Amino acid sequence: MAIKKRKFIFVMILLFYSIPARHYSGRALTANKTLWTGYVIESGSKRILLSGDSGYGPHYKDIAARFKRFDLVALDMGQYDPLWPYIHMTPEEASRVV
Repeated sequence: MAIKKRKFIFVMILLFYSIPARHYSGRALTANKTLWTGYVIESGSKRILLSGDSGYGPHYKDIAARFKRFDLVALDMGQYDPLWPYIHMTPEEASRVV
C-alpha cells in the first residue's frame, strides 16, 4: 500500500495527508461502502500521526518511509480480540509502530 504523493489538503497553515489504514465497513446492508483512513497533519516543522481505526500492518512502514519522524503519534488500539487481527491493534503491535 504505497502512499500517493499528491493526496493532501492545505488548510490555512496546516497540511493534511490522508494515509492508509486497515479496517472494513461491516454494517448490515452497507458493508464496505464507506472507507477508512488515517491522517498526518503538518504545520511548519511539526508533524502529527493520527492512525484512524486501523489494524497493524505493513502500511506503517510505508508511512514511516514517507514522513520519517513525528512529534506526536496517536494510535487507535485497545479494542482487540484474537479474531480481529486485521482491523485492530494490540498494545504490543502499537508499540512496534512507534
